[in-house]
Formats: sequence, C-alpha cells, structure tokens
Amino acid sequence: MNIFNENGMFSRFFGKIGDILILNVLFLICSLPVVTFGISLTSMQYAFLRKIQYPDSSPARDFFRSFRRNFKQATLAWLLVIAFAVVVIADIGMFRPGGVVPFLPLYYLFLIIGAIGLFTTLFIFPVIAAFENSFLNLLVQSFFLAAKNILWTLLIAVLTFFPLYLTLTDLQLLLTTFIVWLLFGFGFLGWVSSFIYYRIFRPWLPAPESIEDAAPEDNAPEDTQGQP
Repeated sequence: MNIFNENGMFSRFFGKIGDILILNVLFLICSLPVVTFGISLTSMQYAFLRKIQYPDSSPARDFFRSFRRNFKQATLAWLLVIAFAVVVIADIGMFRPGGVVPFLPLYYLFLIIGAIGLFTTLFIFPVIAAFENSFLNLLVQSFFLAAKNILWTLLIAVLTFFPLYLTLTDLQLLLTTFIVWLLFGFGFLGWVSSFIYYRIFRPWLPAPESIEDAAPEDNAPEDTQGQP
C-alpha cells in the first residue's frame, strides 16, 4: 500500500493537521469581538463533529455554515454563561470563609451550583452544534447529558482547563504556550474533545451517508432523528 497517496497515512495525517490549524485560526479570529466566543466555539465543534461523520467535508465551509445557523442560540448561551459566572463567583467570594459575609452553607451551595453550571457549559455549545431544538430544551439536554456521562464530563473538564491552568501558572513558558495556543492549541483541544462528544451524541445523530449522496443542508450533524 502506498502511504503517500491521497488516502495514505501521511496524507490523512497532514490533512488532519491542516484541519486543526484552519479551525484554530477561524476560532481565534471570530472570537475577537469576545461576544462571539460562544458561536465560534460552537462552529469549531460543529466542523469537527461533521468531519468525523463525513471525512471529505470542508472544515472552513462547515464552520461558517454553523456560524450562520447557530448564531442566535450560541450567542445567547454565551451571554448567559458570562452572567451566571459573574453571579456565582461573586456569591462564592461573598460567603466564603474570610469573605464579606462568611456563611458556609451558602458558600458550599454556590460551589455546587457553580460545578453544575460548569459541567452544563461544557456541553451546551457542542449540543447546539449537534442538535436542532428550542434553546431551553438544548440547555436541559446539556445538563442531563453532562450528568449522565459524568466520567466523560470530568475528562472533558480536565482536557479543557488543565492546559489553561499550566499556561497561566508557568510564567516562564508563557511565550511558548502563547504561540502554541495561537497556532493550534484551541483547535487541538476541540479536535480531541469532539471524539468524546461524538461518542456521547452518536445514538441521536443520523446515520452517516455518502457526502456526495446527501444534500448540503441535509447531511449536517445537527439534523437529528431523535432527542437525547
């Protein structure tokens, strides 16, 4: 077998590297206004999920397709995430030991609420990318999928936040890690996590079909046959 042909190992490897680099750049550029971070993350996850189902799909085209389709829901979700984080962090700071109003029951309560919100947030943007439904239903589905697959959720949390933690705590490598994030870091994390999300979402996704046989608007991952 010729490993250098278009279906060979090297072609697939460098093709995957190219997909990660392209989506990393698109994610960064489209996240610059900050308010579009949610839809940029949703679009990147959409492109990676679609690539798993349809290896011949175009990541850039799929990214912008999702950007148009899911802009309202993903942006609303991002604004809610910001508001939720501000309120919960403020309350934790207020009721923590040594805070303005130290009160341990409320402190632990908001820690639990914060954890639930964090786990739901890890799923909301991929769920918006993968399924069509009302915003409220997508939010509820994100919570239940995170709770039902708690071990996978914890793994996704580690994959998401541990690299960021290392970046922020190791100042000696700050320039190096900044370059890594700028070139491929976000895209690589999105690519890795997309396999976990696809494994969880697969029972409710349509069966993959040949991309040549499917209409452009009919072979997208979010066109589901059921509800999670």
